[in-house]
Amino acid sequence: MPPEFTSRANRGSAGGRPPVLDPVVYRDSSTVEHRIDQLEQHRGVATRYGKLAVRKLVAVHVAVINQWL
Repeated sequence: MPPEFTSRANRGSAGGRPPVLDPVVYRDSSTVEHRIDQLEQHRGVATRYGKLAVRKLVAVHVAVINQWL
């Protein structure tokens, strides 16, 4: 558990204010996460059959081109 949450967890239901949420950072990280999830729908990106970094990069390029088309 991250250190900023431990004191709140120790207090139980009277845990105090929730941690600050920056909407811009949350939106950006959510966008990146959704894009990665879209790429992992392609078998070559989601699996680890290609052990070489070059082959993994080619699989990502093919997946991105496929989505773009």
